[in-house]
Amino acid sequence: MLRKNLRGEAFHCDGESIRNISLASSRFMASQLFFNSCIFENCDLSGSVFINAYYKKTIFYNVDMRQTQFDSADFDGAIFINVNAEGASFKKCSFQNASIFNCNFNHAQIPDALFLEAVISKTNFHQADLSGSCFAFSKISAISFIGSNINQADFSWVSARFCRFSSLLKSIIRTGNIDYNARQFQLSWEDMPQINEEIVSEINLLIFSEFIHYGEMKFFKQNQFSLLTAFDIFGSKQADLFQIIPFLLHENTGFPGIEPVDTRTPCGIYDYLPSLETKEVLKRYIKSGPVLARWPLNPLIEGVFTIGSTGSIAQTSDSDIDYWVCINEEQLGSGAVDLLGKKLEMIEQMAWKRFETKVTFFLVDILKAKNNEFGDSTAESSGTAQSRLLKEEFYRTMIHVAGKIPLWAVLPTGISINYYNSILVDVSNAPSLMRYIDLGDIQAIPTSEYYGASIWQMFKWLKSPFKSVIKMALLEKYIYEYGKEPLLCNRYKDEWMNSGTRLQLARNDSYYILMNHLIRYFGDSGDKETVSLLLTCFFLKLGISKDSEINRTIFGLRRILFEQCMLTWGWNKEMIFKIGGFKTWQYSDIAMLSSTIEKFMIQKHKAITISFERNFRGRFMISPEDRTVLGRKIFIEFSKQPGKVGKVLLISKSDRHFQGLQLKYVKSSSKTGTWELINKNTRSHHIQEEFLVKAGTIEEIGAWLMNNNLYNEESVIHLIPNPTYVTFDDVRKLFKAMHEFFSPGLSKEAGFDQLLLKSRVVSLFISINFYAPRQQHHVTEYTAVYMNSWGEMFCNSFYSEKGFASLEEAKNDILKKMGIKKFPLNTGYYFSKGAAR
Repeated sequence: MLRKNLRGEAFHCDGESIRNISLASSRFMASQLFFNSCIFENCDLSGSVFINAYYKKTIFYNVDMRQTQFDSADFDGAIFINVNAEGASFKKCSFQNASIFNCNFNHAQIPDALFLEAVISKTNFHQADLSGSCFAFSKISAISFIGSNINQADFSWVSARFCRFSSLLKSIIRTGNIDYNARQFQLSWEDMPQINEEIVSEINLLIFSEFIHYGEMKFFKQNQFSLLTAFDIFGSKQADLFQIIPFLLHENTGFPGIEPVDTRTPCGIYDYLPSLETKEVLKRYIKSGPVLARWPLNPLIEGVFTIGSTGSIAQTSDSDIDYWVCINEEQLGSGAVDLLGKKLEMIEQMAWKRFETKVTFFLVDILKAKNNEFGDSTAESSGTAQSRLLKEEFYRTMIHVAGKIPLWAVLPTGISINYYNSILVDVSNAPSLMRYIDLGDIQAIPTSEYYGASIWQMFKWLKSPFKSVIKMALLEKYIYEYGKEPLLCNRYKDEWMNSGTRLQLARNDSYYILMNHLIRYFGDSGDKETVSLLLTCFFLKLGISKDSEINRTIFGLRRILFEQCMLTWGWNKEMIFKIGGFKTWQYSDIAMLSSTIEKFMIQKHKAITISFERNFRGRFMISPEDRTVLGRKIFIEFSKQPGKVGKVLLISKSDRHFQGLQLKYVKSSSKTGTWELINKNTRSHHIQEEFLVKAGTIEEIGAWLMNNNLYNEESVIHLIPNPTYVTFDDVRKLFKAMHEFFSPGLSKEAGFDQLLLKSRVVSLFISINFYAPRQQHHVTEYTAVYMNSWGEMFCNSFYSEKGFASLEEAKNDILKKMGIKKFPLNTGYYFSKGAAR
């Protein structure tokens, strides 16, 4: 039947298997031909004519199509394997989603054909006419178009591998986003010959070693850039300290400002020997004798790294330096770990006293870090709140100071995704290659971890507001891009690992890349307010207010980075210098920006909380203890309770903002009236009165000042003349007494264990008859200011014309109103005037 020349009505042959048949030189001219989902195997169609034919999802295997003519044929989803279509004609044909393997289309006429999303491999198109054809979104492998006519062809979004295009061709209409080296389309395992597994393992090890060697070379080159940036910004003292610290970790030697170190303290950094330059620096500080620099025979410190802004544009002359000191706790034992911790604390204290630099060491057990365990949440450690996020930040910002290198850092991201564990096994079996620490790979962060991280940032922003805004924005970006985009640490690694022969300073700066991705994300989302706030916080963190601060570096790298930021984000010097001088702003401007940041942080935290309560129903990565502690820290800072002394969350609490503090009495319908604390801004063109706080008593205003760290003993708070018995000297003495009483407690932060327990009153200051006339012997008023074990401050006051006949009666009233059975050990009474005692 198929050999007949078909004419007239439509012909249906869908789903048939047509094997070992010759249809050579036949003409199929029915109104429509349907061969959908057919199988043509070992067939001869050469010289035949097919008009208006449909071959959707049809398989052509070992088919001869030489000189065959197809007019208005539909090959969408068809599969061509070992098809010889030399000299064939395909007029008005479509090959969308077709798969073409090992075929011959030499000298074929295929103009204006559609190869949308097709897969074409090991196929010849020599001298073929493909003019006007569209290959958009196709995957092509081992194809040569040299000698073919591909004028006006569309190759946009094509993924190509081992393909050749003529270098002289100028008339391809589109090549946008074409990938000329798409390696993900490789041969299948079935295409590979059988090979001995041991030989495969050896070949893999050789290949992996080459990758590791290349990655190590690129990592050290990038690390050198970060070190250069760090030393560009370091002051002379900081630069000395940075070189001294690894030596102090390496040796248990004496150093000025450090007590003698127990000889049992773990020391020795793997593969570390101080440089000649470091020895010269040490000689300036160690005068007692020659500097001994020994090769470590039994190194107990695996590696030393910095984490954070060090070595990036975000580093400033007064930036902290945070270190990860990587150890094997199981090898050392708890006693040795405690000795090392004590030594690190002494180095931290020495760094601050002698070098005026805040240094913080984090002891990191390599096995725990691999399993994303970083302890409980403390003032400096986020514990379980953001374990993988912490590792991501470490990989993105680390500088290798001494010791082994993380295996993650030397493996290209694509290799790491698929072969990290197998490479680790191979490397572990080769002692000569054990120059690497296994801190674990990281490709994704469970979304359930972001809740704990948002709590941590809510607490952390009170100390580092600018940095926390940026990190909270990164959390949002990660949540909404989960599963769609790689983590920033891997993007950053791709930047410097694939940078070619020359690294570009801005493209290889961790903080610049972080900001660039955030600004692009929120810009694409149309969130201009967040973009503006992010840039504001970034330049606030830099704190640059004049040209000389840009040039105050050794090599001039900071200016290059700074100018790149202005060019990329469209800010000019005038805007940046105004932001950088925020410490000289008026109080009202400081308060406005502080309020904006507070609203941003609360809004983002609430959004994340609602999302996780809805989607995860309490299945959080954060431990119950950390969730309790961090939740209470937020409660302490933000909750409003009766009698609680509020906190003003300011990005700057410089004394310069409060040079004209005044107490003002305001009459009211009640007999006691109220008091206001105002700041008279004399630096403004027109002297302005800035309202700060209003309270029923002067004691509460004093508590507010101290609770917000706005008071010191040199502070002068003027008293505007008023009808009360209170004098300027009374206020001065009262505040001095309150400050002496509360300052020890205010300087301490509530510990982890304390926040797990119910709060209790620990300090109570009672002011008696402060507003009464002199020589009054009964208690008509008192004010109780107290702090609890969570660090919260409260103030309650009492007034009555009748009052109490004795102090004991007043004490009983205080206990009753405060709801406590007895006074805390730290209780103080302040009598500014005569009173019953």
